[in-house]
Amino acid sequence: MRKDRDEAIALRQSGNTYNEIRRRLGVPKSTQSAWFREEKWSNDIAIENARRASQGGAIRLAVLNAVKGNQLKRVYEEAHQDAFVDFQELRYHPLFIAGLMIYWAHGDKTSSSRISVSSMDPSVIRLFKMFLLKVCSINRTKAQLLIGEYVATEAEIKAYWMRNAGISEADFLKTVRTKQKKAWNKPYFGVCNLMTNSAYLKNKIFRWIELFVRDLSEGKYQNSAGIV
Repeated sequence: MRKDRDEAIALRQSGNTYNEIRRRLGVPKSTQSAWFREEKWSNDIAIENARRASQGGAIRLAVLNAVKGNQLKRVYEEAHQDAFVDFQELRYHPLFIAGLMIYWAHGDKTSSSRISVSSMDPSVIRLFKMFLLKVCSINRTKAQLLIGEYVATEAEIKAYWMRNAGISEADFLKTVRTKQKKAWNKPYFGVCNLMTNSAYLKNKIFRWIELFVRDLSEGKYQNSAGIV
């Protein structure tokens, strides 16, 4: 085994980021990823490092809540810079990538601050909630159900989403009724909209998606995995 790999493992187990290990040992991040990405303990460290960074961002945002006008642009520039640092640490983490892809496909793109994902699939909602809680350090989410006519009772539908998507009773907002009718011979439990609110985090999510698409388009993921 390479000596620098032993040293890198020791540093990683001590909580060092890929960037910190690269600065100390000169080992490229792609090499570190090849060594560590299958190790659960390393993925846990990546999440914890991102959590600390996210909490730092939340503190900065709280201080800058009153900032207006041109200064607000600086806040969002900081969000982009923070997103870049986070991305270097998390770019191979499965929950991070899953969260980005879910938001790219199912997330709100219109509001400047509302972060929301809508889906009929409880697995999508469950995974995105895990992404918000574990990667983004969001303490609380809200959920709203959109249900059509001729479906199960509201209580049965809530129980379905609580059981399959990990939503608590306290998370639910007022249910919205729609004109949609139940399809024949097909269970229908409505659409769940999972949401939270943070302009700072929303800017980071969009930046993370941009960085992911860039690296994937440029072949960086394939190259690091040995795919040509």
